[in-house]
Amino acid sequence: RQPRPAAGAPAEPRLLLCRDVAVDGAGLVWNAQGQVAPIYHRLLPPDLPPLPEGPALAEAVLATETPRNFYHWFAEGLPALAWRLRPDAPQWPILYTPRIEGFLRATLDLLGDSLGAAPELRRVEAPLLVERAWISPRGMQFLYHGAYFADLYARLVAQALRQAAPGVTGPRLYLSRRDVPRRGIENEAELEEALRRLGFTVMTFQGVPLARQIRAFQEAEVVVSPHGAGLAHLVAARPGLKVFELMPAWLGTEKLRSCYSRISAFRGHHHAMWLEPVDPVTQGWRVQLGPMLEALGRFLDAPRPGAPPPPPS
Repeated sequence: RQPRPAAGAPAEPRLLLCRDVAVDGAGLVWNAQGQVAPIYHRLLPPDLPPLPEGPALAEAVLATETPRNFYHWFAEGLPALAWRLRPDAPQWPILYTPRIEGFLRATLDLLGDSLGAAPELRRVEAPLLVERAWISPRGMQFLYHGAYFADLYARLVAQALRQAAPGVTGPRLYLSRRDVPRRGIENEAELEEALRRLGFTVMTFQGVPLARQIRAFQEAEVVVSPHGAGLAHLVAARPGLKVFELMPAWLGTEKLRSCYSRISAFRGHHHAMWLEPVDPVTQGWRVQLGPMLEALGRFLDAPRPGAPPPPPS
């Protein structure tokens, strides 16, 4: 018998089997009766297209939901495929949306021989028919049930540590967003210089191979970063990492984005968030360096939860 989940715990992931359906490259899955699989998160078209002509695939695994960035792939789309990426999994083809092609191929290339046989990939450009389409639910909340995904991330980390040479970063990592125009910090250059003086290695992940990105999070003991997709690597980081997230907060107009702090809670990291107001006119934001650095110092000095107390002096 499986233990019952704790009260309020997210539901366990369960595979959904859809029979005799059409599949497109934007996550829409529908049948001849006009029923739509509950994975489509956009407005439905006024009229569903007719089922496509031609032969149907007998069986396939769907990865056709459209991710917005690396976070939605690494912390949601990838774990949804964990069952299919086991070496002993049924060798059904994976149908994927063009939007994840770079993420998917980089991840499978890194997993390499740990996959056993390389999975067959089929890019969905136009709708096609599938007799039996297997769908795994996506969502960061499913990471609560880490046993379903631990082996996949462990294999990914092991391959990354073999491929990427040591010394990507030191124990203190600042993950910069200077190369990402959206939500950029106006005084990020000053912030980077202040953190370098505290012993932080400053990195940006733009153009960095996936193996080096993963190794950077494995080598780090403390990560400071603005809110952004690179923090998805918390999913595979060693438990106990200290994370100091810089958050632009549109007070009163936007819910606080807590996805990364929730991942830290699931993975056993020590996570703090530093909120900064956003200019309502320019949408720009700055880090108040003095107060932030004081708070960071206290965070660095604080013992990790569950750590034994220091010996008496």
